[in-house]
Amino acid sequence: MISPSTPPRHRWFREADADVGLLRSRTVAILGYGLLGRPLALNLRDALGGGIAVGSVDAASSAAACADGFAVQSLGDAAAAADVALVLLPDEAQAELLPDIARRLRPGGMLVFASGYALACGLVAPPQTVDVVLFAPRMS
Repeated sequence: MISPSTPPRHRWFREADADVGLLRSRTVAILGYGLLGRPLALNLRDALGGGIAVGSVDAASSAAACADGFAVQSLGDAAAAADVALVLLPDEAQAELLPDIARRLRPGGMLVFASGYALACGLVAPPQTVDVVLFAPRMS
C-alpha cells in the first residue's frame, strides 16, 4: 500500500522507447489546432517528415495551422484520411463534433483522446471498429 507521504512514481518515455518508424507510413490527424494540437502537429511533422492531416473548425486555429505550413481540412476529412486520429478538441465541443469524426474513421484505425472526460461521462461514443486510446498529458 502506498502511504499519502509516498511520492508518486513516474515513468518518462523518450524517443528511444518507441519505434517512430511505425508511424512514418501512416497518416496522423490532429483534430483541433490549439494548446495541444499545435505543438503535437509540429513535433510529429519534425519526427515523421510528413503524414500529418490537420482538422479544424476554428478560424484562428485554422489560420495558425496554415501559417505553420499545414493544409487545413474539416475535422471529418482529416479523420477520413487518418490511420491515427488525435481528438484535441475542448471537452465541451466533443459531444457535438465527434459523431461526424466517428463516421469518417477507417475500421482498424486508432482514435486517441487527450482527455477522458467526455468518454467517462458518456458524452461521446467512439465506434467499435477502431482502437481507442487515452493520451493524458500532464505538466511535470
